[in-house]
Amino acid sequence: MKGDPALNTYPFGHVLAGFLAHITGSWQGGKGINLTLIWICFCFIFPTLQLLNFSGWRLWFLSMVSALSPVAVYQISCFQIDGHVASLITCLLFSMLRILALGPIRVDGVLALVAAFTTTAACKTSGVFYAIIIDGIFLLFLAGTSRSWKKVILLFGVALAVSWPLGVYIRSIGQYAPIDLKYLESSTKIETSGYGVGGGASHIETLKKMDRIQQFIVSSFSSTEIIPTSIHPKPPFWMQRRELRVFEELTPDPRAGGFGPLYSTALLLAGAGCLYLLFCGQRMYWPAWFLFLGTVASSFGSQVWWARWTPQNWLIVIAFLMAILASPTEGKTFRGVRALAVVAAGLNVFLVTLYYFVGMVKQEKILNRQIELASSLKNPVPIYIPVIKEGHSAGASFLASEWWFVDRGMPVTKLEKEPIRPRMRIHKTAAYIPLPNDWRLSLKSPKDEELLRKRGLVEE
Repeated sequence: MKGDPALNTYPFGHVLAGFLAHITGSWQGGKGINLTLIWICFCFIFPTLQLLNFSGWRLWFLSMVSALSPVAVYQISCFQIDGHVASLITCLLFSMLRILALGPIRVDGVLALVAAFTTTAACKTSGVFYAIIIDGIFLLFLAGTSRSWKKVILLFGVALAVSWPLGVYIRSIGQYAPIDLKYLESSTKIETSGYGVGGGASHIETLKKMDRIQQFIVSSFSSTEIIPTSIHPKPPFWMQRRELRVFEELTPDPRAGGFGPLYSTALLLAGAGCLYLLFCGQRMYWPAWFLFLGTVASSFGSQVWWARWTPQNWLIVIAFLMAILASPTEGKTFRGVRALAVVAAGLNVFLVTLYYFVGMVKQEKILNRQIELASSLKNPVPIYIPVIKEGHSAGASFLASEWWFVDRGMPVTKLEKEPIRPRMRIHKTAAYIPLPNDWRLSLKSPKDEELLRKRGLVEE
């Protein structure tokens, strides 16, 4: 759309978001890309699970909880691209599972694989590395299980000649920083500013001293928090209201317990079910092995303690669930553990999704009240939009504050200086609108003032 907020990089998801914004005539419509990718993800998963002989409630349950990755869900209402990575990596892994399960190579399967790989690599810098590692695991798995070397050589040739170059090329035209070993090393270190907690995780000394497996376990078994100042572990099966409030506040980036309050419970129970099967002498379900290996190999060289950085780690639980749901093993203990694992995973997805959508309704109500008040006071609406001066987001600004008004046909005047009090801060931003001393007279209801003050949006 002409005149829309400019981007300094153009990842694949933002290009699609721009297209949706263009055809809907609203920049907010661009956020539909998140739900679109979740739906596409479901469409990759469902037929693949059918091919793997899942049916009934197992088929629908696994398809839903796989597609509704927590990171993808809690970035639905924003333009963050980590949810895109979550959905696209899931598409990539299930397109590979489909090829492994089918046997003979089909053109549609290869095209789906190339599309999933290319879009994952083009979506984010980390997506390039994740996709290449996952593709390597796929080719090794294929070489170890396939009786046809022609199939292995053909798919390796497709990866080498088409998928990898195309993914890296599309990423390059998105104006990303060049990839080199120094960049890769810095982006995977927990001390790197912007990738750690706040300005780096270096002040959490305990976390710095841990290896990747320990960091993953600590984060997974911690209370869900946005920016933790220390490690706050919690017992499995435990959940607090403040953890759900993180999603209700539309946080796109919880950095501890980021896969939801019951992720650790589902991980523990489903993992215990898999161990039970192994101790009983059963062979592990091969699709689950592939999903597990592809996920772990791609994520455990990166920031595994931070869900947004490694969104594919939700698939560890999915791999375990696939293994225990595919098993014909009977017995009260196993069936009990399996049932609890299913409940924990399903409830985790349900609660994250429910509270996020409840939060969207609440936040929209607050924003609408602010827009109504501001537009009734002055036309055009005066607004101060600061530029972030330091940190990982230095140089960015809250341009959405302006476009919320423009989208509703309300002209805006940008202020050069921060207004004095009384003033109103636009919800979820550092943008301000000056208020006259008698601003209360423009409110439609006394409850509006109560709502604004409760959120600390009015400063006098």
